[in-house]
Amino acid sequence: MSIKKWIMKQYWRIGAIRALTSLALGMFVLGRLYYEYVPVLQDMGLIGALLLGSALVLVFMGLGWIYDVKGRMWSPQAQATVERSPFSYVADYRSYAVDYAVFYSILKTLKRIESKLGLGTESTDDVLVYLDGFFHRGINRKDIFSALKDATDFMQDHPFTQQSDVAERTPSLGGKAKLSFQVQMLRLTWIQSLTGLFQDVLIFGTFVITLVYFEGSDVIGGVVPLEILIFGFFVVSLPLFVLLAVLGWFYDRKLQIWTPDLMVQVERNPFTYVAEPRLHILVLPALIVVLETLRQVLLSLGEETSEVEQILTYIKEYSKLDVTRDEDMEHARNLRKSLGVLFKAEEGRV
Repeated sequence: MSIKKWIMKQYWRIGAIRALTSLALGMFVLGRLYYEYVPVLQDMGLIGALLLGSALVLVFMGLGWIYDVKGRMWSPQAQATVERSPFSYVADYRSYAVDYAVFYSILKTLKRIESKLGLGTESTDDVLVYLDGFFHRGINRKDIFSALKDATDFMQDHPFTQQSDVAERTPSLGGKAKLSFQVQMLRLTWIQSLTGLFQDVLIFGTFVITLVYFEGSDVIGGVVPLEILIFGFFVVSLPLFVLLAVLGWFYDRKLQIWTPDLMVQVERNPFTYVAEPRLHILVLPALIVVLETLRQVLLSLGEETSEVEQILTYIKEYSKLDVTRDEDMEHARNLRKSLGVLFKAEEGRV
């Protein structure tokens, strides 16, 4: 294991436990400060403080339960985040590296089969044109804001069935309120991320210059003159801000710690190993049908079907894995190893 990855594993572990410890420490501090004001607990000393702290922990965990289970705020939170990601509308690096090759090979092969069998290729041609436009979209306002409309228009022109309806449904008032709340929270997070460092160095500079100014001084009122604060900004806050910005550049460009950081995050995500809800809902059902249809076509042509059947068995077995069982994650890794090398060129071919 590289030293960078080891560092980021410790960083991940600290972050994972931070939320729980912060809640516990904060609530027990409040319990120690305020238990004397609670009639039942004021004569119990340390036990009273611990009881009040524990009660406060339960209160906030209860609020979290309401936020999660009853309010289901994670849904509009995810919606707000996804809707504001440019890669929800244009291709990301994974799409260029993987999806492009997969779609290209499948659709081009399908078109050749349709032509050979004398079938119409209009729908295949249309989707090839659509995907060509999608993969040529860039990260700009025009391409981002036109993507959803173009997709809706394509679905209306090419419905799955004659009864398909892709008309936009009006969200409920409660759904709008939840989404609006999460959008404002997301904006607050963004502005805090943008201005947080500047706020920190400004407060630190003011604190330092105040300590220096009042050291050994007998100033009545304890007010630091404005010109001294401005001097502290240029002498302490601004140089510190530049130093931290340079350290951030060094962290990003030279150390590239973000690479092992993402590696650790992926390794600690259970859906790296087992199917996420989207795969169960959309991808796996469609993939099984496509592969089963391909198997029937190969059988009708008298071709070998062992590879298709192997993949079908793999997908059916994989779809049974449950994210709540730790042993299924190890089973998923072993299941993938059982397939061996998937992509290899035949002898004499590149």
